[in-house]
Amino acid sequence: CRAKLIMSLTHFASRDAMNIAGLSEMIITKFVKHGFLKNYTDIYELKKYEQEIKFYQVLDSKNPNKNHKLYSNLISSIEKSKKVFLYNFIYALGINQIGLSSSKILCENFAYDIQKIRSANIGDLILIKGFGQSMAESIKKYFSDLENMRLLDKILLILEFKPPKKIISKKNLDGLTF
Repeated sequence: CRAKLIMSLTHFASRDAMNIAGLSEMIITKFVKHGFLKNYTDIYELKKYEQEIKFYQVLDSKNPNKNHKLYSNLISSIEKSKKVFLYNFIYALGINQIGLSSSKILCENFAYDIQKIRSANIGDLILIKGFGQSMAESIKKYFSDLENMRLLDKILLILEFKPPKKIISKKNLDGLTF
């Protein structure tokens, strides 16, 4: 369904997910309509449609002169999104019942390792504080789907995961004098 694809791509590109500035729902809708986007990995292959995007006013039909600049900014934002925190990426996947905070908890519990997350069993997932049966089943279902795994394998060749931010806790400050 085209509407479902547009919503999932809009979520993928959103600030809390991959943070791709300039890839709004309106632009995504145009790209889907023109056949440039069929899944989230296609975002990273938009360069092959440079001529169509720039010269056929796909980005801004009211002001064609802006297309070069808009295209350039969009590609720059897409390139920047290739370095991402794992928890933002997990959230971007749109796994049912997995928000940004639960994505962070998931990553912490599996040592920020996507391979450990994707191979986790329901028993391991239920042991995570705050996770229940339905969340565990959603994660397992997502990572058991062959099409999801094909797309994941493809995008893992493109992305680079940034090390997690260190959280300052009381334990980190013990013994220090300020």
